[in-house]
Amino acid sequence: DITEVVYVNYLVPAAQLAALMPPGLSLQRLGPEGRWAMFTFLTYRHGDFGPAFFGPLRRLCGSPVQSNWRIYVRDDRTGKEGVYFVTSAVTTARHALGARLMAEGMPMHLLSHGAVTRNADGGMHVVLEPGQGSAPDARLEFSPSADRTLHGPWAQCFADYAAMLRYTVPQNRALSTLPADRRTVRQEIELGIPLNSCEPLSGNIESQAAAAIVGAGADTAAAVCFRVPQVCFRFTGEQHDRWQGEKPRGEPAG
Repeated sequence: DITEVVYVNYLVPAAQLAALMPPGLSLQRLGPEGRWAMFTFLTYRHGDFGPAFFGPLRRLCGSPVQSNWRIYVRDDRTGKEGVYFVTSAVTTARHALGARLMAEGMPMHLLSHGAVTRNADGGMHVVLEPGQGSAPDARLEFSPSADRTLHGPWAQCFADYAAMLRYTVPQNRALSTLPADRRTVRQEIELGIPLNSCEPLSGNIESQAAAAIVGAGADTAAAVCFRVPQVCFRFTGEQHDRWQGEKPRGEPAG
């Protein structure tokens, strides 16, 4: 049971994000001539994050802060689309270890500190501190905004704000690959976020990790940010798709 999800979305030259792609997946390209691609990092508070069969005992599992950093990808063999996690981070060691053990291709790191708070006036404050570890950093200060106007590359890629939300939010699948085994890994999830619950935000973004991915200069589109108050997150299973016609390494032919 997730609360206070803060999305930070960038349009980045597709050629720049292509360098982050794992073997076996392709980048979802946007805009004229497929020039752009989207990078998103979203940060939120978990509520009693644990297996559903724990029932009320899930309250013993804790409610960490988590941040997922992702690009939008496609498996051309199956036509399935989803997100690929460039990195992820969480504030508790047991959840970081659990994610690495239970979810293939989930690059979960441990934050020394993470916080997502909402002020009385609706402002959002997000902090991600990696400490001495390998987690990404961020410091966000946002205020509610009524502006749903898209500018620059955003207007080239989407007809309006609603179209941008329809692309960005309903991502119910994470994809990664196991090239040595010639397989694509799918983590299927259920979010069910009503698009009318997304509330625009404006403000200040400080993040060395995001800057390293997005870059700067004329080709960098200003971030579009919004808040989702509540999400009922369910991880429904992990599936593996064999790359047809390609034998895994070490498997005899015939």
